[in-house]
Amino acid sequence: MTVANLLGMNEPTPRLRFVWHMVAQVVDEMEAELDRFLADLEDRVLVRIKATDGELSTELKEALSRGIQAGVRDALARLRSQAALPHELPPELIELARLQAGSRCDPGEFADAWLVAQEVFWNRFALVAELTLTDPARCRQVVRVARLQLSGHGARLSRLFRSVWEAENARAAGT
Repeated sequence: MTVANLLGMNEPTPRLRFVWHMVAQVVDEMEAELDRFLADLEDRVLVRIKATDGELSTELKEALSRGIQAGVRDALARLRSQAALPHELPPELIELARLQAGSRCDPGEFADAWLVAQEVFWNRFALVAELTLTDPARCRQVVRVARLQLSGHGARLSRLFRSVWEAENARAAGT
């Protein structure tokens, strides 16, 4: 289902196309400072994991970093291209699922961190929209359309992740 359908439109209107143009502007600005944003996001996620689950191995930490980067890049690319939800995980998240399974670390242990990552992403997206567009009404439109476009993105990635993790556990157990 497209954003136009979710907004009760059969076809994208010129106004919606203009909003998509503004979404692309915000995505451009986020990508311009992506390294700094990703570093901040990784720090916040690691702090949450450490507070709830303890310290991660270096290998798992590095895989988590690559997974976070892949997830954010995937979300931004889907906003830019207006693409549907993913049907498979990016390779970096597959690697993380395999390492987590090999470490006997349940994906549920990272649930808080997953929520923190989503919250930080949307807070940053809204802030960048405000700084880029300046008109509060346009900012609200852009954030609304972006949220509609990525509605279910985190849940889909989570289900795909769990599926890979379960398959890896079954493979390791010989079932």
